[in-house]
Amino acid sequence: YENRPSRANQTAEKGEILFAKMMNTKKILQIDDINTNFIYSTGFFVIAPIKNLSSEYLFWIFKSDNFNNQKLIEILAVMMQR
Repeated sequence: YENRPSRANQTAEKGEILFAKMMNTKKILQIDDINTNFIYSTGFFVIAPIKNLSSEYLFWIFKSDNFNNQKLIEILAVMMQR
């Protein structure tokens, strides 16, 4: 833990989904038994599924072109406001 990069500062639990905040990338990770004990960059949103919503469903939503196109629109809108 002491040798981690400065942005590696969050954890995720089994069933959660991580997706990159930065634009023009489809970096998405579904947390399972293998990668549950890692430390992740703060450049990712960590999303926990709610009751009756599977993490597999969220994974495919965040991987979809529709979601990523909308993410890009939102990022660009924020950047234009600055």
